[in-house]
Amino acid sequence: MSNMKRLVEDFNYYFDDIHGDIVLAGITFSASDILKEMDPIAYNEEFNHYMDDLDIDLYSEEVE
Repeated sequence: MSNMKRLVEDFNYYFDDIHGDIVLAGITFSASDILKEMDPIAYNEEFNHYMDDLDIDLYSEEVE
């Protein structure tokens, strides 16, 4: 697994842990999946905030 995929998975787990699952018409969705599908710009902004909190700069780090 590439470093970038791992970072995205870690972010999704973190985001879902904070916001929990969303249930619509008896179907459960993860908060990260909903945000990514409904507002990819907001998803990317949240991911960037997460990376900033971890003090990871994608432009200076080697990310596969």
